[in-house]
Amino acid sequence: MPSHKKGETHSKTLVRKARSHGARFRSNLVNLNTLERKKVSWLSKSILYKMGVPAKPKWGSICPSCGKKGDSFELDHMGPWRQYIAAVAGPHISKGGIIKIRHVRMLYNDPHNLWWICKKCNGKKSDFISEDGSVPMSGVKGRNVKLKSIIG
Repeated sequence: MPSHKKGETHSKTLVRKARSHGARFRSNLVNLNTLERKKVSWLSKSILYKMGVPAKPKWGSICPSCGKKGDSFELDHMGPWRQYIAAVAGPHISKGGIIKIRHVRMLYNDPHNLWWICKKCNGKKSDFISEDGSVPMSGVKGRNVKLKSIIG
């Protein structure tokens, strides 16, 4: 877990730590409500590992989602990325969903919301929201939740 400086938000701590490992960020404003996923990129593997994301599991490792041995693993968001960012961004996001792209990119890459699951589970998971912390395979999709209900 990154160490916070006094008065520093989770997002700013992550940005500072990623920059110390060579990540670069733009600071233009975007609307999280309409931002397309393809506009947000992953950090490099080496930076992700230095930020605390574990290395990709080897063939035959146990998938944390289904509990079975997996042959191919994919890095995935535990919860839908857009709702996670809206919930964690704090003072960095306006009630209308306006936020700097660097905070979006950093929270999109937040190790606290990432895990390695098998390709089969990731394909089934989509962006359903978990009610109880388990891996949701059906129910409410994250893209159908209005960010206003999260941001306040």
